[in-house]
Amino acid sequence: MYLPPFFYDEIYELSTPVTAGTPAASSGPASTPGSSAADPGLAPASSASPPASPAPVPTPVTMDLILGSVGQSADWSAHLDDITLFDHELESQINVPLGDTSSLSGKVLDIIGNIVDMNDTDNNLNLDFNIRGGAEPLSLSFTVAGNPGDVVRFLLRVEFL
Repeated sequence: MYLPPFFYDEIYELSTPVTAGTPAASSGPASTPGSSAADPGLAPASSASPPASPAPVPTPVTMDLILGSVGQSADWSAHLDDITLFDHELESQINVPLGDTSSLSGKVLDIIGNIVDMNDTDNNLNLDFNIRGGAEPLSLSFTVAGNPGDVVRFLLRVEFL
């Protein structure tokens, strides 16, 4: 199973390490509230909480699906969980908005269809699939050598984490 790398930022909790700097010189006694003689000017560890890591900023995610070439025909459908995005689409689609990284988390995109070689113009049946958005793009390309009348069936499944 392939997991798209551009959603890894939602798998791992990212945090900024907390490092204590050199405390400023204290003009008061070392026993001021919130400090200790060993660590002047710093709050006791029991009452300190680490700074909250910033929430990831959702980024838009788009899809391209380019099927076949001259002399070829395609028929495909796409579903994002239980939502039908395309039903028996006959043409390639470019820059289709899927949502953003936060709204896609935990969802599955299924694309199923076929490409038919209709004549001898180009017998290579091609499928190019791209997803843009998030930290890193996903790009897949498939080519099957065929003859007129050949059919290539395909299923693409992307699990957003």
